[in-house]
Amino acid sequence: RRALELNRSLEMPHYYLAAAFYHLGLFDLVEPEVRAGLEINAANRAESLRVQGSTALFSGHFQEAERYLSELRQLSSSQVSDWYLAQAMYYDGQSTGAEEILAALHGSAQAERRAQATRASFLAARGEREEARKLLQSVAAGTYLDHHIAYSMGVAYAQLGDFTEARRWLARSRTILCSNLCATTPARCHSSINCAKCGTRTGSGTDHHRSEG
Repeated sequence: RRALELNRSLEMPHYYLAAAFYHLGLFDLVEPEVRAGLEINAANRAESLRVQGSTALFSGHFQEAERYLSELRQLSSSQVSDWYLAQAMYYDGQSTGAEEILAALHGSAQAERRAQATRASFLAARGEREEARKLLQSVAAGTYLDHHIAYSMGVAYAQLGDFTEARRWLARSRTILCSNLCATTPARCHSSINCAKCGTRTGSGTDHHRSEG
């Protein structure tokens, strides 16, 4: 918001705000920011599709998410967006295609680690325990970690019946997310979970990953 106060002709702050809102589960606040971004620069269709696709995914509208993210794939090559697309496909019942996308994501540490952690949760859900554990070990040995990865790790361990590890990774995911949200939207850092960093509340009751498996 500070960037917009200084220069209202900037489009990207609107998309950054939209991303913060969908992480908080404030989905009704996303579309106005997307419209504002498009009004400033209608040519940046890729960013609007990315935000709309992510919002649809996190709010449980999987076919809508797949539509947005498939269109985005035609406009812009993004491994992170493909990771979102794979999840939309999985939750829409297209598990084979989803896992093929995840298995092919290599190069970007962010996208590759997210893909491995998510794929581990899918494998664990259908009983492929050994392969799931191999992926989890690979992710844990890496240097890149964000709240998406930590959440998927927690879900995978829960599917494997290792609830101690599941709770540890889920708590770590919350800590990372709280830290990010406190830095970007402190006024919106609220909801159902006390934030360990700033003392306010954050983390909407409906997690955007839902149940990975």
